[in-house]
Amino acid sequence: MKYNMDSKIKLISHRFLTFSKIENSADGLRAALDYEVPNVEFDIRIAKCGTPVVYHDPEAIDIKGLSHKINTVKFSNFNILKGRFKSIPSLDQVLEIIANHKNKKTKLLIDIKDFGYEENILDHIVKKKLSDRTIYVSWLPEVIYSLNKLTPTSKFCFSYWCKSPSVIIKENHIVFKSHNGEIKNPLATNNIGKSSGWYVKGVLKGKLRDIVSIVCIPRQMIDRNLVNEYHKSGIEVSSFSYLNLNDIVKDKKHYKIDYFFVDNKKVFDDIN
Repeated sequence: MKYNMDSKIKLISHRFLTFSKIENSADGLRAALDYEVPNVEFDIRIAKCGTPVVYHDPEAIDIKGLSHKINTVKFSNFNILKGRFKSIPSLDQVLEIIANHKNKKTKLLIDIKDFGYEENILDHIVKKKLSDRTIYVSWLPEVIYSLNKLTPTSKFCFSYWCKSPSVIIKENHIVFKSHNGEIKNPLATNNIGKSSGWYVKGVLKGKLRDIVSIVCIPRQMIDRNLVNEYHKSGIEVSSFSYLNLNDIVKDKKHYKIDYFFVDNKKVFDDIN
């Protein structure tokens, strides 16, 4: 079914899912850029050697079925381990594809999962002249604070849980809790190779709120009052994840969400 889409709805290809068989892959990125999706999102982890790589989880499986933490393996050894490691590109490789592609419009939402390498990541983006197309995303407030010092005019998106996380979330993540909606700079010295995030009841407050221009909230936690409160401050709201256009249209109408993280290429097919 075709839709006449409200131009205010902003769709994001989440990890290039279903643009190729493997998420966060070079092939998926090329396909999404060829398709001219308006926004793409991909994740950054740090390998043992300090190389930023494009991958979501803290660990990956080798050809023997063994799991290894990304931060315990040098990037030069990824092809030796094979398995899922073989298809993990470096940030430099991904940015090279973007910089050389004829599509010069697609925006980049770069979700940084590990803290401590912000200057390195920024340097890669600046060298490829992609700063004006980049939005920095993170579940880690220390990443946002650090990047804001390095590039204060850039655009930032903070992801968090606005309602109490479920048992499953707590089993799979280190969950920090804010005090009165504020998250001061944690000044973490070792937050690499983990899955962590913050629970902020309702809307974000304090300095971090002043820095960000977008927040990212799980779809099941979105409510209209929260979105309205952010909109009053000029902060946009994004939500994840969506598989069909019907749900996007429904949630746009009810909640007035700005950005939608999309896990299915068919959504983009349906609006073209």
